Amino acid sequence: MIQRPNPDPRKLLNLTEVINESVQNGTFISAALTTPLKTSPYRRVDIRPILLKGTLHYQFSIHEGDKVIHRNFNSLEASQHLEELFQEHFGRLRITNSTEETDVQNVHGRLKIHSTVKQNQKPDLQHNRSVKYIIPEGIPCSYLYKLGVMTQDGQVIASKRAKYRQINRFLEIVSDIVNELPTGKPINIVDFGCGKSYLTFSLYYYLTTILGLSVSLTGIDQKQDVITQCSKIADEQGMSGLNFIAGDIAEKSSIGNIDLAISLHACDTATDMALAQSVRGNAKVILAVPCCQHELNKQLKAPPLQSMLEFGLMRDRLTELVTDTLRAKLLETEGYSTQMLEFIDAEHTPRNILIRAVNRGTVNRINALSEYETMRDFWNVSPTLERELNSIESN
Repeated sequence: MIQRPNPDPRKLLNLTEVINESVQNGTFISAALTTPLKTSPYRRVDIRPILLKGTLHYQFSIHEGDKVIHRNFNSLEASQHLEELFQEHFGRLRITNSTEETDVQNVHGRLKIHSTVKQNQKPDLQHNRSVKYIIPEGIPCSYLYKLGVMTQDGQVIASKRAKYRQINRFLEIVSDIVNELPTGKPINIVDFGCGKSYLTFSLYYYLTTILGLSVSLTGIDQKQDVITQCSKIADEQGMSGLNFIAGDIAEKSSIGNIDLAISLHACDTATDMALAQSVRGNAKVILAVPCCQHELNKQLKAPPLQSMLEFGLMRDRLTELVTDTLRAKLLETEGYSTQMLEFIDAEHTPRNILIRAVNRGTVNRINALSEYETMRDFWNVSPTLERELNSIESN
């Protein structure tokens, strides 16, 4: 890179001009506030451009103690807030735009500005819409640090890289259905079988911090120790509206109306219980990644394909496909439009099918029921989900 000589101090741009030039003309790439003043409660602030519903904003990641607070601003607000933070809390500001890096230092009340020419590059906003960068690496994220996915400085821990990709893939799938969720009120979300809640926390963070939505998210799991730990992290992170309950999925029939229901890797018929509870709660959207289809594995019986069923591996794979297809068809009989998506690469886990169901009221329920019954009878099976849905209708 070519270094410019320091300009005559009498000709230095004031800070507002430096910031506005890079932020408001659309060439801004990133900024960092460092060297905190002794009176400042903040350690550092990182700023990056993001797209919120197609509109350019700037996300401030404010490091306070061991927490990171995220706030989003439009261009004018970003310029004003950045200048206020620099003047009141920090001694150094580095701004990177498309053509240069500008280093601003406050030396005894006087600004020293030094610019370095760099190769022209455009602001990269793709990470805000891409599977890998919805929660980008290199930007500290305090809840992922608490969960052991990232280091304090935002680097993904090697052993958790697959989990990091899974989180971002899940958020990409969620981003496709955000417009299906209600507005004007907190979005009611239930995570059936939340476990350690990597995706639960990430969903909350994505909807509230990145998209600026209001949510009420409840995670349910049988393991009390897991629920206790998740509740502790949520409290430490100040995640109001995120709650965890210890209990059996099948017993949570009074959860109320649900906007978004999630069930990720609930084993065997626990997935069916979660789907039934989602229907019982009139869920607008259901996202389910089934696991361990033991129930139908024991039942599958189709004489024309008996030679395939004799091989354990083939029987297991057939069971997975048959079980999840029947579940999707049953959801269609309840009015849901369903899709089968690849959740993550099969190399990480063979349980990588995600059922996405959206209740738009456009499905032909009679046709769906006929297709379901034909497939069920061909395989000679009796799925738990059918019985659960029938019990809902009888009540």
